[in-house]
Amino acid sequence: MFTLLPKELSIFLENSPEMITLIDVRNTDEYEEIHIPQAILIPLHLLPLRKNEINVEKQIIFICRSGWRSGQACQFLEKENIKSYNLLGGMNDFSVQFPEKVIHGKKETL
Repeated sequence: MFTLLPKELSIFLENSPEMITLIDVRNTDEYEEIHIPQAILIPLHLLPLRKNEINVEKQIIFICRSGWRSGQACQFLEKENIKSYNLLGGMNDFSVQFPEKVIHGKKETL
């Protein structure tokens, strides 16, 4: 599995966003709470059904909250012989290091 640091993703987003496909594999409510605007939401459980939507001609980068689910997404694509990257630390780290590059939505309260 290939990995990417938050700083490396930030550089991609600034310098060559057209070269990457950023896929957020969290659930819809997590995505709506905070996300990177360029990210496409494909929840992990739907990835097998929606893998044909992924542009394999670009660098594929998966993101989740901490890096665990995105790691699973990478492993799934590896079985399909598709190279992808896992964002280390996920949104937890990226949003702390680059708060200006994320969008905050409404946080649901119970």
